[in-house]
Amino acid sequence: MAACDTLEAAGLDVPSFSPATRAEVERLLPPLALRTNPVDMGPAWYDNDAIAGMMRAVLEDERIDAVLLLMMFASANRTAISGSAPFLRDWSQRKPVVSCLLAPPGIWDEEVKALERDGALVNFPTPERAARALAALYHAAGLRAKLEPAGF
Repeated sequence: MAACDTLEAAGLDVPSFSPATRAEVERLLPPLALRTNPVDMGPAWYDNDAIAGMMRAVLEDERIDAVLLLMMFASANRTAISGSAPFLRDWSQRKPVVSCLLAPPGIWDEEVKALERDGALVNFPTPERAARALAALYHAAGLRAKLEPAGF
């Protein structure tokens, strides 16, 4: 996946899931889906409860510092964003959620804009740009942590 390559090139790790998260991934995903990090939900993209459940499991995993959420409209699930929106709003960026939610014009536009306005996520037009933004956020947080003890 190009986004993972971008993260790794920027010095970020794509960690493995905790045993509890792995168990929840196994429960939520059909046999054909990829169950490691990064997850490819395969046919589960048609199941809004599975999407929200995966996001919850991954974001609650102590090994995971942020989520890069990529949904391209290949699944044809018109309700994928509206089905995930309540969880994303409730989560309220306790860990960063950076996304590339991409569909033909008019499909998810208003829902994605509303999630951005509500501070539930930050969306980018390509997976690579989303990954670069997440890497920049990570590096900025590291710089901030180094400067804070110095009184800046």
